Amino acid sequence: MTEYDPEFGMGEEMFKDLALSREFVREYHSKLSDDSPGRKLSVMVLQRSAWPFTIQKESIDLPPN
Repeated sequence: MTEYDPEFGMGEEMFKDLALSREFVREYHSKLSDDSPGRKLSVMVLQRSAWPFTIQKESIDLPPN
């Protein structure tokens, strides 16, 4: 009997995210003219639960308004 590795399932979700992102960008670009500056746009839609993000623990001090 082979055990299922949860890490493998996470990798599958990562590939789905990449494919979905490519499809969204293609669809967006298809609605633009060939010389549109929007064709330079590239985005990635990523599920936080599927990608090994690290939490940034540093704070940023913003100047008062």
